[in-house]
Amino acid sequence: MSIQDYMSNLIAGKFVINGLYNAVYNARRICGQGGQFSYTFTLQGIGSKRYKGCELVRLDDETLCQSVGQIIGSSFANGLTLDQMVKILLKGKNEICGLYGSFIRAENAVSQAKILCYTFNNPYGMFANVNKNRIRLSAQQVLDLFKKSKNVRFNPLIIII
Repeated sequence: MSIQDYMSNLIAGKFVINGLYNAVYNARRICGQGGQFSYTFTLQGIGSKRYKGCELVRLDDETLCQSVGQIIGSSFANGLTLDQMVKILLKGKNEICGLYGSFIRAENAVSQAKILCYTFNNPYGMFANVNKNRIRLSAQQVLDLFKKSKNVRFNPLIIII
């Protein structure tokens, strides 16, 4: 798969993925003050689960100390669990959020006739089935990628091999 197609899939899943990131943020904020929080996360083809706030915080904390290989472990042949996919998405949070933010930066660069060079680094390395792990895009290429992504249906099963 080309890295552009891979990025388009991540962009197509923005609503789902950002929902998870916001839920973890809210869980940390609310549970840190002694409150209760829950979030139902669904990934097509993998499953759905209602997470308590403390579970989301625990998964996020575990992700910080694990590599993608450790998260996947030996269970890959049997398919990834929803907890593993949550960890994988959390592991790639910085790069994925950077990808989402590149759209606004590209719009601003184009409207102000400035130059933008955006670099996407695939956060999953060899575990993502892409032809290369890094790509540089101009502002117009970023805008074109987001436009193309409107016609893509999010498939969480292709985030990792």
